[in-house]
Formats: sequence, structure tokens, C-alpha cells
Amino acid sequence: MPEIPNEAWRVDYAKFAQTLCGMDYKTAAADARKWLHFDWEETYIARTPFPNDIVLFDRGEITYCIDCRFEPDMRLIAGKEFVPILPEQIKKEGRLVVAFGFSRPVTAKHPSSSGTGMRGFIGRTEKYLGADYDKGHFIGHKLGGDLNWNLFPQLREINRGRSTAGKQFVQMERFCRDNPGTFFFSRPLYSDFTSRPNALEFGILKKNLSFWVAIFPNVINTK
Repeated sequence: MPEIPNEAWRVDYAKFAQTLCGMDYKTAAADARKWLHFDWEETYIARTPFPNDIVLFDRGEITYCIDCRFEPDMRLIAGKEFVPILPEQIKKEGRLVVAFGFSRPVTAKHPSSSGTGMRGFIGRTEKYLGADYDKGHFIGHKLGGDLNWNLFPQLREINRGRSTAGKQFVQMERFCRDNPGTFFFSRPLYSDFTSRPNALEFGILKKNLSFWVAIFPNVINTK
């Protein structure tokens, strides 16, 4: 099955930012939260050639956009000239389309310390994900992120800021944490039909109403 390149997921944030000109930050951020998810959904649907069931729900200041029905229709896949995958690879599982909202400081203890939450996701980290991955958050706990749909296997070097790209990822998360009320988003980019993203797009609406967006890898570079 051919992989879907990250470029295929591109959304024109500069063009969207033009619609925010002249607004104060609070109004612009509210507008971005209201309208930008339509661009993300449209792009996602175009990249998944089978029926979708996309829903949105809020958890505090964060909105999660989810494809609840992730069940490839083999006839549609064949019609799009994709190589059919094996029946045992077809999973009735949902996956995140995007998570977005406003950053807010969180002082509560991390849910994993209670023996539930993250510890119940998949199982022991290195046993099920390998030594190169963590149980990451699309939206960090300190930014107001939830569990469940918010968890995914994330490259450890990115999650912990151990690589050049990882340092930028941590810097962007820190910016959101240090500036409560910042509009930001976390968007998985998929290269296949699984719920494991190939990359993560993280974006921030800055005070000058421009977008600071970066794409972070989520697969091990074997080259």
C-alpha cells in the first residue's frame, strides 16, 4: 500500500490567517476555534477513502475531533487503486483527526500516578511500543489534555526533547504553557490506515495573528 506523504495533509494556515486581520487576539482565537476544524476535517476525509463518522466533543478548553468509524471498505480501497490489506489488519478502531483549543495551566497531579489512565493504555510501554516510544499526549497534560483519545505512541526523542526537533516540540509546548489562553492545535498525520500517526503537526496562533506550525516525525529514521 503506498504511503500518504505528509505534504498531502497540508492546510494553508497563512491563507486562513488573512481572515483574522484586524481582530483582537481573543476574537481571532475564537474564530479559529470555530472554523479551522472544517479545513482539517476536509483534508482528513480526502485522505481516507472509506466511510467516516467524525464527531467533536469538548473536554474543558480542548476540543477533540475524532473519526469514530475507522473501518476501511475494501471495495472503495480497490476503487482508489490502493493495495487491499489483509482482513486481520482491518480494525474497527477510532482515531484522532485533530485536537485544538486554548492552553490553560494545570496543577493537578498527572493521572498516571494513580495507577490508572496511562498505565491502562496498551500496557507496559517498552513491552508493547518498544524502547523508542513513549505514551505521548496529543495535548500535554499541563496544557489541559485529557486521556483516552488524547494518547498515542510518540517517539521518545520528540516527547522528551532529546533531538533537535524534540527541543522545538518542547519549546512550543512551553510557549503554550507560559501563555495561558493561547489557541493551539495538535494534528496527527497518517501514512496508512492504522491509528498510529506517521507525524504530528503542532501549531500555535501567535499574538500577531500568524501561525507558528511545525511537523514532527513519529517514525524511526532507519536511513
